[in-house]
Amino acid sequence: MSAAEARLRSAAITQPSAERAKEAQRTLLRGINKLSEKIVDKFPPNRFSYVGLGRSPTAVIASLQNARLRGQIVPLSSFRPAHSVPSITDEVLMSKDAERLTPQQRERLFAHFESNFPKRPERNEVLLIDYTQSAKSLVAGQEQLQAFFQHKGWDDIKVHALALARPGQAGYAELVGEQIGTSKVSDWFVSRVGDRAQFKAQWHAMSLTEGPYARTSEEAALESLFSRQGTDAFGQSYKVLEEGAERPEPIRDAPGATSAYTVLREALDEGYQLDKEDKRQATA
Repeated sequence: MSAAEARLRSAAITQPSAERAKEAQRTLLRGINKLSEKIVDKFPPNRFSYVGLGRSPTAVIASLQNARLRGQIVPLSSFRPAHSVPSITDEVLMSKDAERLTPQQRERLFAHFESNFPKRPERNEVLLIDYTQSAKSLVAGQEQLQAFFQHKGWDDIKVHALALARPGQAGYAELVGEQIGTSKVSDWFVSRVGDRAQFKAQWHAMSLTEGPYARTSEEAALESLFSRQGTDAFGQSYKVLEEGAERPEPIRDAPGATSAYTVLREALDEGYQLDKEDKRQATA
């Protein structure tokens, strides 16, 4: 083989053709849709409404919405405050530099939740979904959304948390649930035993892959997507703890323009329809 031929073969491998790029995109879309199906199987829509926390789960919520399920995104970035009063989550959220939520921050946060939940959710159980590493944002988000619903008088609504993570980090997320959800001797004196049991029952972790080694092409694409924050561009950022931060408007398509989120939903739906057609042809 000549040097020129070797370079051509190398280029064919390292520089994917348009067809390869298209297939890689389809593999990723298939992975996202399969992940949303996995979530629905474990947390059925007749029990749960689905809420994405921040930008990371944007693609998952888009896929759920394509399936005509109750899904929405609540923009919330850099959010890891401890509760405004001592809480069972302090051991996770009250790290060295952590601060408690101030009355002003809580007011802004609840106003933000109010704009996202102008009326009561249709299901009594809400699944709050986030891609996590430390799981702190999800712990704080779950605690504060639950507090908001109680503030509204919707005490019967239970906020569940689903931590999506890579295999090793999913194990850590499960440990966070165990750490907060396991009763301590001191709990008997401050009536926290029930709080911990409820937290444990409403905390869940799900790995992006079925096993630590054998990954399908779809799972590998999912890991890469979440690791590099690949869906962040389709969502909205809102740092509610920063005074003066402008609360984002709901995602809408402007006249003559299509939002990035709509493009994402359409791509996911197209990928789903293509896979459906392939399955139909395979069984024909």
